[in-house]
Amino acid sequence: MVALVGAGAGVALVPRLALRDMALPGVVVRHTPGPERRVFAAVRRGSDCHPLLRPLLSSLRTVAGSLGTG
Repeated sequence: MVALVGAGAGVALVPRLALRDMALPGVVVRHTPGPERRVFAAVRRGSDCHPLLRPLLSSLRTVAGSLGTG
């Protein structure tokens, strides 16, 4: 979709994460307040206390918090 925007053939709403490390010739990126998404980590019932899963979930929370909004 972003390639179509660069070619002058469209407008696209894309998650900010999708734009990381992407060459965007001819594209201007503007923040649009409004649409948000929530991401969840699904784990098997009872496994959230597993010694290997706890640090993973903690790291995911840290990274998600560092991405912020906008």
